[in-house]
Amino acid sequence: MQMPKQLTQVDGMMTDQLPTSDRGLMYGDGLFETMRLQAGQYSHLEQHLQRLLAGCRQLSITVSPETIESQLQSFLSELQHQALDNAVIKLIITRGSGGRGYQPPADAKPRIILQSHPLPARLSHYQQHGITCITARQTVASPAVLPGVKHLNRLEQVLASIELQQASQRHEDTQEALMVDTAGRLLEGTRSNVFLANEDSLFTPSIAEAGIAGIMRQLVLTLAEQRGWSLVVGQLPVTQIQGFQEMFVCNSIIGIWPVNCVSVGGQEILFPQHRFAREIQQVLA
Repeated sequence: MQMPKQLTQVDGMMTDQLPTSDRGLMYGDGLFETMRLQAGQYSHLEQHLQRLLAGCRQLSITVSPETIESQLQSFLSELQHQALDNAVIKLIITRGSGGRGYQPPADAKPRIILQSHPLPARLSHYQQHGITCITARQTVASPAVLPGVKHLNRLEQVLASIELQQASQRHEDTQEALMVDTAGRLLEGTRSNVFLANEDSLFTPSIAEAGIAGIMRQLVLTLAEQRGWSLVVGQLPVTQIQGFQEMFVCNSIIGIWPVNCVSVGGQEILFPQHRFAREIQQVLA
């Protein structure tokens, strides 16, 4: 089967060439969003743009929403021309080029990069049957300098993902690594937010000090409020997750993945219930 094409657009031009002077490459000076292209349309585009622009303000990167939206539309036209209806879309904004040192030039022009990638393998399989998680040895620094911001400095997640890759080679259903802060408190997955549940309540880790404010996480929080579910956002040592009956992870690409089992310090913790995960999946569908 022929793999879907990977397309790249830089500042409105279809090219995969990037100047070596780009500050995103040199210093991680930028931020990104990962969206789902579904049935030829960007999913949850408004929420992604709101988070992206909020991050740009925090990083003092000046870029107009109109420019971003124009390039998104240009890229969508190319995707439609290539008959790509379902894909992962990565939107990257860097501060642009210039400056040998950390101090950016006053006239730096932000660069907008758009890429398409194939959807993860067996996406629907894991939505239906669930996954296994490990707990990464790599921790997340807390408090973070920019909690909630999806900036380009993601080395902690890269190192944890190497651990995950090694574990998934042994067991294919191991599809996420949970990450803790330096105090051993559950924070997030390498690419997802985490929810735990008992029969009548939901819990999710706070991201006030570190972590990503995921779009799907916010949708689940909103749904919990609409449904009147009991919800706690707080801190929890990862060793205490065995007090819950259900776990699921979520992001904009995978949607909701129920978790069947988590390995914590060599102990296998089982999660026999998927009630909240199934109900949220139905609403999203």
